[in-house]
Amino acid sequence: MYNELKISQPDAQPEAEAAEYKQTDRENLPPEAEDTAAIPSQPLQEKDSTDEASYSAPEISGERDDGKESPPDEADTTVCVKFNKQERTYTVEQAVPLVEMGLKWESFRPQHEKLRYMALSQGKSVSELIELVQEDFDERLYARLLEECGGNQAAAKRLHETQKAEMQRRYEQACAQEQIRQEQQDLQTGLEERLADDFLLLVKEVPDRFAGFEDVPSAVVDSAVKENLCLLDAYLRYELQEKKKAAAAQATQAQAAARSAGSLEGKRNSPETDLNSFEHAFYTALG
Repeated sequence: MYNELKISQPDAQPEAEAAEYKQTDRENLPPEAEDTAAIPSQPLQEKDSTDEASYSAPEISGERDDGKESPPDEADTTVCVKFNKQERTYTVEQAVPLVEMGLKWESFRPQHEKLRYMALSQGKSVSELIELVQEDFDERLYARLLEECGGNQAAAKRLHETQKAEMQRRYEQACAQEQIRQEQQDLQTGLEERLADDFLLLVKEVPDRFAGFEDVPSAVVDSAVKENLCLLDAYLRYELQEKKKAAAAQATQAQAAARSAGSLEGKRNSPETDLNSFEHAFYTALG
């Protein structure tokens, strides 16, 4: 029994020494190493997906992150329009007149619908209907001129061409007048909008003075329009001129009052003048 115990002791000694050695090494580790050793290791296949996402490479979006503003995208300065099953791209400057034409078309749409109704009722398109009406008009005009010329076709043709040229001239003149009228209307609309904005500024800078636009003196409005001035600037100039006129009128009145007082005082202080007048009246009465 003693021999068995004695023989088994060497087998247990290495395990005790290993445990003591591990405890000693743990006590001698630095704090950082202890924290690292205290964290149990995880297998690679159980790695947290959030950690993996936090270290993923950033996606390239085409914008530089250097603090500088990227140039404006071309799509911001162009307009894409689909017309007749085709897409067309226009700049903003090119799109503005097209929008204006679209607005004019909207105003003409009711008349076009009537023409379309008449054309479809005859099995034609709108353009074909217009051509038909134009041909009928020319034929009626030629027939009337031929009758006036007594059947002389040469004379009727000459008159027909002359009248067609005159109608074309009138048409072009009417178009030019319409364009001028439209431009004047646009200018008037722009002027009214500008004066409305200027009036708001005038009321803000000169409060409790104007209840409405009609309270603004007409001279101020005329000056703002003719000299292309802001309504506030025109009003300040008007006020300055009015103050100058009032000061000049007061100065003129003061001078007139001074001259009147001086003349009266001069008559009272000149007895010789009074005596001469008395003698002149006395001798006149004797004569």
